[in-house]
Amino acid sequence: MLVVLGGLIAGPTAPASGLTLCPTGGPGPGDPHPGPAVPFIGGTVSDANGQPIEGATIHLSRCVLGVPTTADVRATATDGSFAFVNLVPGAEYVVHAPLEGALTGLLPSSDTLNPSWAIQGSHGDDHVDMVFE
Repeated sequence: MLVVLGGLIAGPTAPASGLTLCPTGGPGPGDPHPGPAVPFIGGTVSDANGQPIEGATIHLSRCVLGVPTTADVRATATDGSFAFVNLVPGAEYVVHAPLEGALTGLLPSSDTLNPSWAIQGSHGDDHVDMVFE
């Protein structure tokens, strides 16, 4: 949203792919156990049979005034894992897996929210596990 008061005022950078608002509250996907107390967010992407999905695109967005802005993009490794490091302590982040590329034709399972929930960067989370079927 841009505000005009005697001219254009710069807003945050463009919203992250597929996201329009940062989610608030609610349970997270998969296994939301607290991770290490460092700026780290990671997890896995797998199919309904537990097989890892390689090459799934994972977006990390930072929530700025409730608007997600792209912070980083990764592809899952052969074991379905992904990790984002060097996050800003105390910032809120959202992990999002667009249903394209390796995830084309798949849908999130009932325990996977897409996009994921807001995560405090200073606490980290190493259990952002998403299942698609």
